[in-house]
Amino acid sequence: MQRFFPSEFGMDPDKTRVSHLDNNFYSKKAEIRRLVEAQGIPYTYVCCNFYTSYFLPSLVQPGLQSPPRDKVTIFGDGNVKGVFVKESDVAAFTISAVDDLRTLNKVMYLRPPGNTLSMNELVTSWEEKIGGRLERTYISEEMLLKKIHGMGSYLLETLNDRYSKKLVQTYSVFPNQNETSDVVVQPYNSLLTLKRLTLNADCVVVLDNTALNRIAVERLHITTPTFAQTNSLVSTVMSASTTTLRIHTPYCGAPGQCHSENNRA
Repeated sequence: MQRFFPSEFGMDPDKTRVSHLDNNFYSKKAEIRRLVEAQGIPYTYVCCNFYTSYFLPSLVQPGLQSPPRDKVTIFGDGNVKGVFVKESDVAAFTISAVDDLRTLNKVMYLRPPGNTLSMNELVTSWEEKIGGRLERTYISEEMLLKKIHGMGSYLLETLNDRYSKKLVQTYSVFPNQNETSDVVVQPYNSLLTLKRLTLNADCVVVLDNTALNRIAVERLHITTPTFAQTNSLVSTVMSASTTTLRIHTPYCGAPGQCHSENNRA
């Protein structure tokens, strides 16, 4: 190998502090770096933080395709600076760095001063542009972690509490720990809900992230499966496995009759 030039971009794993929810994502990247350096392989790392087209069109609002005009959610206190770089600029600097000996065995940071803004500054800039004020809702790190950690657990606990005599069956997508695939859910979701699944579910149908993606590629001949397509596989499994509970069939006199002895299902 003449030179290691990973196309990871994004954050610098050696200087990024994240919660335990990243499933050791950045620590694994840092480990790869150490192995490359230990082998004496020439390298250049490019760190650009955020792609402009990924975040600015929605003003960093999950699920939106355009900036909001009434209210906005700000994570943290909104004062942490972020760097927003166009993908075309990242590509141009990366190609230039290949022939630039000054970047050899270095970390190259792309931080245009004019593109370094906090979330509060972004919102203020957008308010000036539209001539109005947005209702700002601040979500602390603790609140965000609680939301991520607690959604599935909350549903399970609520079902178990409200319908304590019923049997609860879940369909849980578990990631392949040897890969960083996030086909249906982020890898940390299953890890955080293992305890709640044990306490509040009577039956857990385990679905493997990697297997879902492989089925979509090999069986359905989909080159790049989307979230909707892989989620469709999950819904098909759920629908098929509960058919006899829901639908009249020649083998069942009425919905649920096949399981009439298990009247708690």
